Amino acid sequence: MTTERRKIPTGLVPIILYMTMVIVTPSAAKAQDQPPSPFAGAHGTVAIDPGHGGKDVGGRGNAGATEKEICLAIARELTHRLEPGYRVVLTRSDDYDIPLEERTAIANHHRADLFISIHTGASYLRNTEGMGIYHYQPAARAVAAPSSSNTALPLWHQAQMAHLNASQALAGSLRQSLTQLAGHPTVRTIAAPLAVLQGADMPAVIIEVGYLTHPSTEEELRSAEYQAALAKAIARGVERYFAASLRHER
Repeated sequence: MTTERRKIPTGLVPIILYMTMVIVTPSAAKAQDQPPSPFAGAHGTVAIDPGHGGKDVGGRGNAGATEKEICLAIARELTHRLEPGYRVVLTRSDDYDIPLEERTAIANHHRADLFISIHTGASYLRNTEGMGIYHYQPAARAVAAPSSSNTALPLWHQAQMAHLNASQALAGSLRQSLTQLAGHPTVRTIAAPLAVLQGADMPAVIIEVGYLTHPSTEEELRSAEYQAALAKAIARGVERYFAASLRHER
């Protein structure tokens, strides 16, 4: 017994292909526009921002280490430390440029619970050392919380205003962990009107993990072992912050 194959008339092929594209394409595009949901069992979503990238090298040490490379290496190690307990979003996963506002826009798009931007410090004085953790403080002309009557800044630039206390608490948790590193480095928490933080609609900080211009610090920051130690300390600070937040909610 034979079966007869029915051929589609040649003239109908383009129509069928067009109908398929009309049906499939909009739904696929819509799915791409939606931020992915946190995976089951995650404790939260952490956006990690490796500072600089691409043509923007950032600081440079005397031995040739660049800030953009150090930051990306630490961010990758931190991602490894946080997963799978947390969902991690990297603002950049390789060596390319990202404007400041896009960094927090990525975190907002993915509905991150925290935003941590990683940087290194630089100084004309080669013996300057230590770490700094920056949280946002508005400039004097825009000290009020966002409201319909406060038009000193665009609403996008006021997003961090609702999280000032939480960002300060995050900075404190991270400082507590980083001071426990070998050698017990000096870690300062600093409030400043930094542009990269003002658009973050979640607790947000910048961590300067050390001065590339300090010879021994540059050598440490280039070490995979020290990068892992830094990432481990930052991850402990994140865990401490979330644990404290849960206790506060109860």
